[in-house]
Amino acid sequence: MKVWLHSGPPTRLPRWGPRSTRDASPLHPNAAAALGAPALAALLLRQILPVFSVVAPCQPGSLARQPRWGGRRGASPVSVRRQTFTTGCEALTVAILLILGIQAASAAHWPPGAVIRVWIDPAGAPAGGEMLVERAMKTWTNAAQDHFTLERTARKDDAGVRVHFFTRDWRYGMTQTHPDPQTGLITDADVVVAANAEGDALDRRIVIYLTALHELGHALGLSHSADINDIMYLFRVEGDGERFFGAYRKRLRSADDIGSTRATGLSTEDVRLLRSLYEW
Repeated sequence: MKVWLHSGPPTRLPRWGPRSTRDASPLHPNAAAALGAPALAALLLRQILPVFSVVAPCQPGSLARQPRWGGRRGASPVSVRRQTFTTGCEALTVAILLILGIQAASAAHWPPGAVIRVWIDPAGAPAGGEMLVERAMKTWTNAAQDHFTLERTARKDDAGVRVHFFTRDWRYGMTQTHPDPQTGLITDADVVVAANAEGDALDRRIVIYLTALHELGHALGLSHSADINDIMYLFRVEGDGERFFGAYRKRLRSADDIGSTRATGLSTEDVRLLRSLYEW
């Protein structure tokens, strides 16, 4: 239901991706292979839907003014025109429903005590990449204190979370979760992590681990943070990436410390928000 693309225009620093459709960014060209056409279709639809939350004057019997799509004045795609709301009141109703849906989705999480099976796609995985994702899984499981467990599975069909690797452009990763429309509980999720990064071997491992940790946080239902000390931080200004990854590297004595209790990558606030989301 939600999509978070760790992206930004090529002229800007890579971001940990928008939490809301308001900031939706273009898909990576490899995303089709990783997520599959149906998932991508749903993803794109959810980027378009918020356009209809534009509130038109509530005048019964009158046509609701459509959002401008560019081109000639008032122009809109044929497929959109067919979905024209008939009155301003209907547009307002749809806007309210969309807002309520977004608020409900922001609180989505897995069932309490869930064993969440994670499948890691070996295709395109960098050296040590699968192991780093497993470390990120262990970090979240330890933080959850038995309120959920992330457990690796060798069978894709058994997985609630599927992790893929892709060749990075200006994005580090992306996540799409699928909450049950009736209960609001997350039923499955797709995570994509960049397989390559700049820097030396240690830098590359750090980026993969922290990206997996961040994206799995989204798969668990967590939103972005405005604090650079949190794993759920959204890169906002130039130099954020260097500061974020560099601060983590300073905690390490060697690559073996990545994901250890010495350097989990989680802040006190990350854990507090996890506890709040899962209500313990």
